[in-house]
Amino acid sequence: MTGRGVTGPQARIRLLLADHDRRTRALRTALLALLPEGDIEVTAQAATGPQTLALAVAHRPDVVLADLDLPGLDGIRVTEALRTLLPDTRTVLLTDRPHPTALTRALAAGARGYLPKTTPTTDLAATLRTPPPGRCHTHPDLIADAAPTDPHPAPERRRAGPRNHGNRP
Repeated sequence: MTGRGVTGPQARIRLLLADHDRRTRALRTALLALLPEGDIEVTAQAATGPQTLALAVAHRPDVVLADLDLPGLDGIRVTEALRTLLPDTRTVLLTDRPHPTALTRALAAGARGYLPKTTPTTDLAATLRTPPPGRCHTHPDLIADAAPTDPHPAPERRRAGPRNHGNRP
């Protein structure tokens, strides 16, 4: 039984894990398997963007957890394609370095999460379990990295000293 619309102890989240690094996939799979809830099942693993799409169509996971920098087709393009191919499948993207425009692009593509690869497994699992309708789980540091910087910041205001109320010299 999949996690789509299912709650309670029988709910299982079918996960497709996509990362170019085989060791990263193996480690993340092992860490997710150690969670006491036992509700997240890695049903397939992919090393490239095109492989992610093919395996998603074949396995129909509840969630695709994908590296932003997948070879062949990056995580954002995978997210865009999955939104058309499998609209009920959620996508969570992971990154190991900030990309100035990636958060905005991930949101526009329909990602339900955009997190650092260093996110603790328990936090990652919470994101995988709770699909926010119309929202995206992200890390505050990634939001700060994506915020536009003003090339012409407002001049610093001079701080007024104590006011003299009534006793003017």
